[in-house]
Amino acid sequence: MKHIHILWAVMLTFLTVLALPAHAARFNPKRTQKIASENDFVQLVENMANSMQPTAYIVFEKKMSPLFLKNLNRAMYFNHATHYYYYFRDNQIQVKFNFADSALLLAAYRNPKLRKKLTPEQKEALKIAEECIKKCVASAKKREDIVLFLHDEVAKLCEYDTGKPNQSCIRVLLHHKGDCGAYARTMYLFLSMLDIPCHVIQGENISGGPHCWNLVQFDSGRWYHVDSCKDDRFGGDKNPYKYFGLTDEQNRKFHIWDEEYFPATPIDK
Repeated sequence: MKHIHILWAVMLTFLTVLALPAHAARFNPKRTQKIASENDFVQLVENMANSMQPTAYIVFEKKMSPLFLKNLNRAMYFNHATHYYYYFRDNQIQVKFNFADSALLLAAYRNPKLRKKLTPEQKEALKIAEECIKKCVASAKKREDIVLFLHDEVAKLCEYDTGKPNQSCIRVLLHHKGDCGAYARTMYLFLSMLDIPCHVIQGENISGGPHCWNLVQFDSGRWYHVDSCKDDRFGGDKNPYKYFGLTDEQNRKFHIWDEEYFPATPIDK
C-alpha cells in the first residue's frame, strides 16, 4: 500500500491527466495503433519521443484496457515527458505528451533531420552536450568509468537551485543552475547519447519531499542508482560518491520510490 500512495503522490506532483468527454477526441482509424502488450506500449512511447511526435491514437485489446494507466507509467519511466494527457473514448485513447527538453535534444542528436525543430537555445544546449560527450569518450572506455565521468561532469556544470522547481537540462547546460530533476535529466541525456540504458526516477527523500535521481545499467548488465545532485550538494571533499552506484537496499536508506516500475538492482554489489 505504501508504494501505491507514493505512486499517486508522484503522479499528482509531476503529471497532468485530463479525462474529457468522449466527443472531445476525434479518432482517425488510419492513425490508430493497436496495443496488445506492455512492450507494444513501451515501443510506442519510445518511437514518439525519438520522432518528437507528441500525439498518438491507441486502441487496446480488452485485456489491456484496465491496465492502461499502469502501462503508460511503466512505458514512460518518467524519461520522456514532464506531463502527459489522455482522452478516453470507449476503448480508444488519445495520448499527448509534453516532452522534456532532454527528450527533444536526444531525438535531435539521434536524428539530425530533427534539429531544425529545435529553438536556437536548444541548439546551443545540444552543442554543449555534444562537447561533454566528446570529452567523456576521450577520457573513459568502461561503462562504469563513463557513468562516473558524466556524474562528475554534471556536478561541475550545475549548481543546485533552491528556487522554483525546474527540471530543465537546458538550464543546466546554458545557465549552470537546476534542481534535482534537472541534474537527473541531464544525466539521462548524456548517458542516452552514448546508448547507456538509464531511467529518471521521481520519488521521495526518506525524510520527506520529492526527489529525482537516475537508475543506470553498468557494464555487468546490472542496474545501480546514481544521484549526481546529492553528491554535488552534500558530498564535497568528504565523499563526493556517497550516492553513486547504490543497490536498492542501500538506496532505501535515503529514498522511497515505486520499485515495481523499475529494474531491480543486485542484492549485493
